[in-house]
Amino acid sequence: MRPQEDIDAENRDIALLADMAKKGRAASDFAFAVTNARQACREAGLDATFDEDGAHFTPWQTAKAVRHAREDAGATLLMQLFVLKRLDRNHKLLWAIIILLAYIAVHVS
Repeated sequence: MRPQEDIDAENRDIALLADMAKKGRAASDFAFAVTNARQACREAGLDATFDEDGAHFTPWQTAKAVRHAREDAGATLLMQLFVLKRLDRNHKLLWAIIILLAYIAVHVS
């Protein structure tokens, strides 16, 4: 039997991820990645089994979780690439604004 505090914690996490999805593109990308990772773990059967002694993981689950962790590390790097590309676009936009302001300052004075 799964403990109620574990169920409550999962419900809080789901609500937090739903709120994050509304807070901008980077937070939305993060919430999407976390939700997909959780779903992939669930589909792969990596969730713990519960009994009167608590949570248990089989050796098969442990080995498979290690493989998924490597995949998650790759997904994290991919997310960082998306964020860096956005920052690069902002950097170019900032330079364009600086050039425009300099042009305006030269021609107004």
